[in-house]
Amino acid sequence: LTYIIHLSTLYRNLIEKCIHKGIVINTNFVAERLIDVVRPILGSIMEKIEIYGNNRAKWITVLRRHFPADQIPDWYGGNKGYTPVRVYG
Repeated sequence: LTYIIHLSTLYRNLIEKCIHKGIVINTNFVAERLIDVVRPILGSIMEKIEIYGNNRAKWITVLRRHFPADQIPDWYGGNKGYTPVRVYG
């Protein structure tokens, strides 16, 4: 936790300039609590980040609102014909 906070404060200006909006999906309980702890420390950066847990019904609508369906893999609620360049994980 200390290391993550250190990195976040070190790169704070870069993150603020480069990130317009962040969406985190499939977040487990521990990660959600960790983000809640770090949120007050990082302030304006975390205002741009939206956290969604494992409830697929909630985050699929958000993804469809922000991205065209042909740019989202079908396992995230997009079109069946989408083929990603590379899959990690």
